[in-house]
Amino acid sequence: MSRIASFLALCLLLGACGASENAVSSGVSSNQIDVRELSYPAEMFTAYQIVRRHKSNWLRKRGRASFENPTPIKVYLDNTGSPYGDIEVLQNIGGMDVATIEYFGAGEAQLKFGLGHRSGAILVRTRSSE
Repeated sequence: MSRIASFLALCLLLGACGASENAVSSGVSSNQIDVRELSYPAEMFTAYQIVRRHKSNWLRKRGRASFENPTPIKVYLDNTGSPYGDIEVLQNIGGMDVATIEYFGAGEAQLKFGLGHRSGAILVRTRSSE
C-alpha cells in the first residue's frame, strides 16, 4: 500500500510543480498556445521549443501504465485525422508555420482522434490551414 501512496504523492507534487511553471501569459491558455499573441517572435523557434517554454508538462507522458509501458503522445497536424508522429516531430515544425498548438488530455484525445491516446495528443494548426 505504501508504494501506491508514494506514487499518488509524487503525482500530486508533479501536478503542483507543473501548475506553477506554466502560468498563463499572453497567448497561452490552459490547453492552447496562440503563437501570434506571444511576446516574442515565434519564427525563431520550433513548435517543440515553444511548447517546452510555455507548457512543458504537455511533453510528459501520462496514464496508468506510463511508468512501466509508456504510450507516446501523438501529434496531429491541421486536423488531418491521422497522427503526424510522436512528440519529437514538433522539432521539425518551424514556429513561423504555426498558428496554434493545443493539448488534449487522454479522454479528450480519444474522443477527438480515437483510441490509443493514454498520454494525450497535441494538435498543431498551421497558418496555411486557416
